Amino acid sequence: MTADQKRAKTAALDAAPPDAGRIATLRGRCLDRKASLKEFADSDQRILADADALRSTEGEEFWQFRVGARTRERLMRMEFEIDDLELLAGRPVFTWQGGADVEDAREYLKDYPMPGGQTGHCALDLSGIFMLGIEGLDADLRKRQKEAADEEFATLGSFISALGGLSAMIANVAAVVEEAGEEASPWRRRELDELAGICRHIGRKPPETFHQALQLLWFVNMGVESATMRA
Repeated sequence: MTADQKRAKTAALDAAPPDAGRIATLRGRCLDRKASLKEFADSDQRILADADALRSTEGEEFWQFRVGARTRERLMRMEFEIDDLELLAGRPVFTWQGGADVEDAREYLKDYPMPGGQTGHCALDLSGIFMLGIEGLDADLRKRQKEAADEEFATLGSFISALGGLSAMIANVAAVVEEAGEEASPWRRRELDELAGICRHIGRKPPETFHQALQLLWFVNMGVESATMRA
C-alpha cells in the first residue's frame, strides 16, 4: 500500500458517516426504542425523587415551594445515555428495579395526591431563557423575589428550584457525553467534544448558535414534561 493509499484509508476511517445513512439509522433506532417520558411516571427515579423532596419540605407552608423542590429533585435524578450517532443529547433512561426504599417511597406518596394545574400541554414562551440563559433567568427571579412575600415569594422560589434542577440535569447530560467521548473514534470524539461544550454552555448561558438553541429547546421541553408528569 502506497503512502497516498494509507492516508486515504486513514481519512476514510476518521470520517463521520454520510448524513442520509445516519438519519436513516437514527430513525430506525427511535422506532425500535419507542421510549416515552410517560415511563418516567412509574420509574424508580421519579418515585424516590418525589418522596425525598416532599419529606424534606414537610415544614413548608406553601405547596408551591414544595412543587419546586419536587421538580428540582426529579430533574437532578434523571439518567441519560447517548449512542454512537446522536447529535442531540438528552435521551433519558428509566429504571424499575424496585426494592424496599422504592416501596417505602410509594407508600409515603399515597398521602400526597398531586395537585391540579399545568401538565405540559402548552406552547412554551422560551423568550426569557433564550435571551437570558439559565443563570440570567435565575438572577432575575431572585431579584423579583426580594420584593415579594408569602405565596408570591414561595412561587418564585419554586421557579428558582426548578431552574436549578434543569441546570443540574443538563450538567448530567454533559457528563454522559464526555464519558462517551473517552472511548470514541477520532471523528466521533470531535462531535462529542462539541456536543459536551454545547451542553456546558447552555446549562448556564443563553444559546449563541442554532445547534445550541435546538439543544436547549429539547432540554426545556423534556424538563417541563418531566416536572409536570402526573403520578
